[in-house]
Amino acid sequence: MGVPIVIGVTGHRDLREQDLGQIRALVRAELQKLSAACPHSELIMLNSIASGGDSLCAQEALDLGMRLVCPLPLELDEYRDDFSDEELETFEGLLACADEVFVVPASEPEQPGRDYRYRQAGIYVATHCHVLLALWDGTPGKPGGCGAAETVGFMLDGGYADAPPFDAASDGAVIHISVPQASKNQEVPIAAHLIEEHPGCLKDLLEQTDAFNADCGLLANDGATKGERPSTKAWGRSALMREVYDEADRLSLRFQTRYLRVLWLLSLFCVLLVLAFLLYDEAEQNLFLVAYGVVLVAYAAFFQMVIRGSHHEKYIQYRVLAETMRVQLHLSSLGMEANVSDDFTWTQRHDIAWVRKAASAILCGAPEPVTTTPDQVKSDWIDGQRAYHEHAYARDGGKHRIGGVITQAMLVCTVVAFVLITACEFFAPQLMDHAFIG
Repeated sequence: MGVPIVIGVTGHRDLREQDLGQIRALVRAELQKLSAACPHSELIMLNSIASGGDSLCAQEALDLGMRLVCPLPLELDEYRDDFSDEELETFEGLLACADEVFVVPASEPEQPGRDYRYRQAGIYVATHCHVLLALWDGTPGKPGGCGAAETVGFMLDGGYADAPPFDAASDGAVIHISVPQASKNQEVPIAAHLIEEHPGCLKDLLEQTDAFNADCGLLANDGATKGERPSTKAWGRSALMREVYDEADRLSLRFQTRYLRVLWLLSLFCVLLVLAFLLYDEAEQNLFLVAYGVVLVAYAAFFQMVIRGSHHEKYIQYRVLAETMRVQLHLSSLGMEANVSDDFTWTQRHDIAWVRKAASAILCGAPEPVTTTPDQVKSDWIDGQRAYHEHAYARDGGKHRIGGVITQAMLVCTVVAFVLITACEFFAPQLMDHAFIG
């Protein structure tokens, strides 16, 4: 299944009728670019389906076969009051096509008024998506505001109560489609461009996420294809966390094994290089020099394969993703909406931004019923982890002891060989000549 790529949406309500065709074409083109950049990933649109820009983007996403998840600012009956009869028909049609519809939880201290609820919806979309698609005129936001400009700010800078105290350079990316608002009688060139906190951060984020999803294809599964996956609503957040944990855990072990094999083969190449050089030095035969060159070329080619394979990097990053999902699953099972990745250090936020975004994306959706108790979490998570690590400590301790004995034995053999060769070189050179030349 892998990690879904979540596209958040914010947009002005009052788009001009004469601009809709051009705006729709730009939206479709940007969505197609994202789909092409992530061929192994499922794309989900996170959209409150308000009239105007939101509805336009939702229609394009559905036409392209993307899933639609709708975080609403208000309960349905109250939210419907914001639509005209014509807009309400479009709204109901989109609502029927959505995989999941829910009212967003508050991210800031409770305040009265509809604007507050719209602001909470903007915060939710910005904090749960990989990239924000903004149909926005470019006008800066206002303190305490609730529109498209403020949602862009939430994505790039935080700027809301209880926001993480710091972010990384790769935290935010916005696809800005500049559009004029009919109510402002303004002339804004309709065009799309990318706003990033750090150049190239979106490309890196999508590539790393899609690479994980591609690697999930290495694992044995139930044969389900991308098109046969159950809907987000049927699948559920907890089940998705378990699935991603299982995939990340198995992939981490797979790449750990590959990395250890790589280390063994690199050591073997080093031994062969040293041996070929020593034989050439002693025997003074060109054949051994050719052998040294062959081994050197093979070593260089293998080393380039190792770099491209990224076995060690994937082993570490997939391990982090697995543990993030494990902890997040236990938090969610207790009814806690906290995102464990908010507690990552700055370096973790910067180096593994894709893992943090994966956690945020998987947390999309309505909170699920509490399914466990603190005692069960303590037993399964804390006590279970302690037992696991105690067993691993005992197991690995034996391996380390055996490794230590082997290392000491190799050191002794190396010293003995050095002493014997040195003695022969200085006191019995004829023995060395006889050994290598004959």
